Amino acid sequence: CSQAVRAVAKEVLAAMAGAGTQRSLVLLDLAVSMLGEAADAGVQSAELFSLLTNLTAEESRRNYLVAGGFLPTLCALITREVARIRAQEAIASCDIAQGQVLKSLLALLESLLKVPGIRSRFKLTPDLLATMLDNFLHVQSLIVQKTKLTDDCAQQLMHTFSSLSSESEADQERFCQACIKALGTHRAGRTPAFLIQQLSSIMCPAEAEPVHHLILQKSPTQEEFIRGTMAKNPYPSSELGVTMRDVKKKICLDLDMAGLIEDDNGMELLVRGQIVRLDLPIRLVYEQVWRSPGAGGARG
Repeated sequence: CSQAVRAVAKEVLAAMAGAGTQRSLVLLDLAVSMLGEAADAGVQSAELFSLLTNLTAEESRRNYLVAGGFLPTLCALITREVARIRAQEAIASCDIAQGQVLKSLLALLESLLKVPGIRSRFKLTPDLLATMLDNFLHVQSLIVQKTKLTDDCAQQLMHTFSSLSSESEADQERFCQACIKALGTHRAGRTPAFLIQQLSSIMCPAEAEPVHHLILQKSPTQEEFIRGTMAKNPYPSSELGVTMRDVKKKICLDLDMAGLIEDDNGMELLVRGQIVRLDLPIRLVYEQVWRSPGAGGARG
């Protein structure tokens, strides 16, 4: 049938669902039971997914679905759709709408995971996280069937993993186990490097850049040449930038000396009486010059 007929049918069913809770649950069960057929219908299933979005707007209805075992069913449908797309990699042509059904299924999963109780159930259900990671790796590795929609699906899955694996140490442990399991089956291309990168980011996280407070003062010999003062001492390094060149730029802007910003020889920065290079990181200057042995808390 045409898109117009499907749209009218969807509106009629949505109106029927609004007539009572029991009727809406019956329609919800019916719509869910048709998801397998909807995946085969491609873009013609858009109205069914739109109806499902309306029917699951209330948190209680999402809990109702999950209580009936919908989470594994939905993940299985996602896995089947990913397998269908992968099977078409050998075909020379690609449909621009490839990934539309997968994106709709992932949007439904994302709406379920917004409920804290469902989110916890997903984490604790064996193999769900590993299965979805496997699906992500397959979608990310698409070549012929790669479209804007499949890229959106990969990003959506990556966002889901990032949020699910960062809430507690137990979550990180589960994600690490899923990555290790995936390493046993995904050995082609850049996938192993990606998995190792994910493991490294959890096991050896990058240290946060420390914030240092800088007191910026003119040398007494420069009083006649440099007007004004840096009135907001101390300045946190997080507001200045990363290198000493950023510090110099801040000084030039605040003291109306913008002409010296690009001139590396027009202004020298001294720390404990030593001229420091502008390309040095603020953190390194703090650790190796300011806090070097014999600093004694000197100002500069």
